[in-house]
Parts: sequence; structure tokens; C-alpha cells
Amino acid sequence: MKKRKNEEVKKMAKSADESKKKEKTRGITLIALVITIIVLLILVGVTLSTLSGQDGILNKAATAAEETEKAKNEEQRKMATFESAMNTDLTYFQGVPIPAGFAPTRIEGESTVKEGLVITDEEGNEFVWIPIDKKKLTVVGTDKEMAELAADEKNYRGVLYNFDGIISNKINYNANSNREPDILTACDTDEQGYLKKIGLTQETFNQEMQDNYNAMIKSVQTYEGFYVGRYETSYENGKVQSKSGKIPMSASDDNEQMWYGMYDKQKKYASNNEIDSVVGSSMIWGSQYDAMLNYALTNDKDKVKVTAKTNAEYNLKKPLKTGETPDDKILNIYDLEGNLCEWTLEANSTNARIGRGGNCWFGRSPSGRVVHGPQESKDAGGYCSRLTLYIL
Repeated sequence: MKKRKNEEVKKMAKSADESKKKEKTRGITLIALVITIIVLLILVGVTLSTLSGQDGILNKAATAAEETEKAKNEEQRKMATFESAMNTDLTYFQGVPIPAGFAPTRIEGESTVKEGLVITDEEGNEFVWIPIDKKKLTVVGTDKEMAELAADEKNYRGVLYNFDGIISNKINYNANSNREPDILTACDTDEQGYLKKIGLTQETFNQEMQDNYNAMIKSVQTYEGFYVGRYETSYENGKVQSKSGKIPMSASDDNEQMWYGMYDKQKKYASNNEIDSVVGSSMIWGSQYDAMLNYALTNDKDKVKVTAKTNAEYNLKKPLKTGETPDDKILNIYDLEGNLCEWTLEANSTNARIGRGGNCWFGRSPSGRVVHGPQESKDAGGYCSRLTLYIL
């Protein structure tokens, strides 16, 4: 009996000892699990930081991909300038006429008419195609006329528009208000002397403008569109340019000539580059500017920018380099909202020309208009212009 009790006591003691060992083992296992989880969390945190931090692998990979794409595009852009130098005849790309001395950039995002088809000359000046119906002279995809026959039924005159949101409304022709082509009887006089500085008289200037407008419209009726400078006009080494990364030509560059100097310089782009047998060049007409914006209204991505004032830099008190604000772009055309206000050939009253868009001082949408005397240089450094081409 006594012996049996001793055996039971030993069994109970052994059982208790085994329970303690199990509890101790369980405790060690839980601690190890907690430590393992903590270590794993730390490793995950380090891995995520390495992958997605500012200097992480994913960020660096994305940056490297962007840089590679940028380098690829720049190389293609250079190739296009070489191609343009070899193009000696009119060719077509995506149904668009490419004049001799030019070539399409063939860069993704720049190679369709809907996005804004870009061409370049051998010096890297870039232009964007604006399509026009050759029979109706309406902007493709719209019922908006670009030009109409004048009262003499021989010459053409521009059709101009006001813009409200994503709608444009025709401005009825008025010989005393917004119109083109026309001289300013209070400014474009022989007595003022501004025309003399660019080799013109009032009579020859009046005829030159009408002849040039008729020639541009004839080209549109033949080739179904025209080209507009991709960037605001800059001026280097005696030539105007349409290039990125340049300070745009401003009124102060022309001193007292101002509008007249810009008119003359842009007219001579073709002759200065020895391509005047292939294209005609000029300061942008008001009707060309409005045709460009009317075509932008057919683009779902860009139409809201036509009357927006949210995509450019303001209050800078000095112009940026052309193309420096990536959001200030419509149909691959830069600087329409900001940088500098752009002189056009559109006339107003007897003493003013029309500038379009905003500048680095004041916010104004691309469709905005401002009236300014073409002979005034004082406080007018916020004005530049934009070049256009038509195929001969």
C-alpha cells in the first residue's frame, strides 16, 4: 500500500516536471516567434524603403526609364534634322504634306494630326500642322471658317472668333474693329517712319499684306492646312527661330520698331534660310491663331486649355525659356497661355494690333485678346510673336 502511494507520488512529480518543461518550451517558442515577426517587419520596411523610397530602386528605375526615353527622343529629333537636310522634294507623312527642307520628327506623341504633328527643319526649328478643309475653308472636324471672300469677291479676309469655355463664336466683320488683313491708318503712315525702317510705304505694306494673305489661303486650298511655330519666336544670329530652350524675342529687342520689326523678321524666315521657293513665312494671322484654337476644341485632352488660366507661370516678371512649362501646351504647341503675349497681324481700330494669350506678368488664357499700339515700345517688353508657314 505504502509502496503504491510512493509510486503515485513519483508519477505526479514527474508529470508536474514535464508540464513545467512544456510551458517553458512554449514560452521560448512564443518569444522566438515574436522576435522573428519583428525581424521580418524590419526587413520588409528596409526592403520597401530600398524599393520605393526617394532614392529607391523603383524610383531610380523609373527615372532611368524616363531618361532613356528622353535620350531616345532627342536622338530621333537629331535624325529628323538630318533627314530634313536630305529632303529635296515635297513628301507626305500621315497624309500631311512635308515641304522640301523639312521632315517629321517621327517621335511618339508627335506623329499624328490629332495630337499635333511636328516637323523640323535642319536647324531644329519645329512647326505643327493645322488641318483645314480646302473646299469650305473650315477647320477640320468643325464648321468654323478660317477665311471668307471679301466684298470685292476677289480677295480673302480672315474670320475671327471669341471663345467661351469650349465654344467659339464668330466675330462679325467690322472695318473699324477686329479685322485682317488691313493697315492702321493712324500708325502705318509714311510720316511715322516705322514702315520705312523695314523698307515699306503705306501703299506697299497694304498691298503686301493682302497679297500674302491671299497666298496663304491659296496654299490652304491646295494643301489643306498650314504650319504654326511650335514655340514662341526667338531671335539669334540674325534669324528668327521656333526652338525650345530659347528666350523669346520681345518688343525690347526691336526698340522703336516693336511690332514692325517682328513682322519683318518673321517674314524673312524663309528667305534667310533659303527656302523661300518652298514655303512662305509670316507673323501669325489672327485667323490662323483662331483656327489653331478651334482645332484644339476637337481634342478631348486639350480643349479645356483653350480658355484656361491654370497651366502657366505668372508673376515671374521675366520670360522663361520656350517650352519650359510642360503643362502650357496645346496640340504640341507651347507657351500659348504664358511666357509672353503674342503679336498677331489682326488689326483693331485705326491704331492697334492684337496680342494673344497671357504672359509672365499677367494671367490670360490662350484665347485672350489684348489691344496695343504697334509703335509703342515703352512697357511693352511682355510681347513676342509666333511664326507660321504655308507651302508654296
